[in-house]
Amino acid sequence: MTIHSKETKGKQKFNAIFSHYVAVKYYPHYVFTTEKALLVNCNDYPDMIGELNAYDRVELTAEIQETCKDGVILKNVEWRAVNE
Repeated sequence: MTIHSKETKGKQKFNAIFSHYVAVKYYPHYVFTTEKALLVNCNDYPDMIGELNAYDRVELTAEIQETCKDGVILKNVEWRAVNE
């Protein structure tokens, strides 16, 4: 059983690295790594699929939807590539 907690609203910025895909609640999610796994529903952002390669650095601006055992699920995500 997965325990979920609802989080506060408000956009936050995250600098992360794209890692891989994982199924969460039967839906595919992008996984971005920071100190925690940041999860973004693939179905909500299909344009990211062709844009992301493993280890790409991105800046995410998003609201936290909830925290689950797999990481932090984000919603209302805006993202851009970070060139270093």
